[in-house]
Amino acid sequence: MRLCDEYNYFLSISDYILYIVHQNSIDSTFGHCNFALELLDFFMDLFKTNVNLYSSTVKIDAEEIETMRTSFKEQYWKYRSSFYCEVYKSSGKFSDEEMYEIHKSLSNI
Repeated sequence: MRLCDEYNYFLSISDYILYIVHQNSIDSTFGHCNFALELLDFFMDLFKTNVNLYSSTVKIDAEEIETMRTSFKEQYWKYRSSFYCEVYKSSGKFSDEEMYEIHKSLSNI
């Protein structure tokens, strides 16, 4: 995971949380609030870890950093998959081919 990946994780997680909040503002029975809170916890954990890694004066082992990044990547993909499979409701704006590509990308880690 590189800085670009981390930035994309932050953007995506923010979008997922905002989607859930927006849908609940339209229909209070939409739910998934606990999932939004999980996403927020993950966002904060990712943010704090990155701040600590980049501002630490203590040298951290490269293998340890890679292990953390791999863990965050796996968590992100789990949340992404859960979001698109369980939370997101299609607006019908995507063609069958686009939906296929989205679902195909969910299985790629």
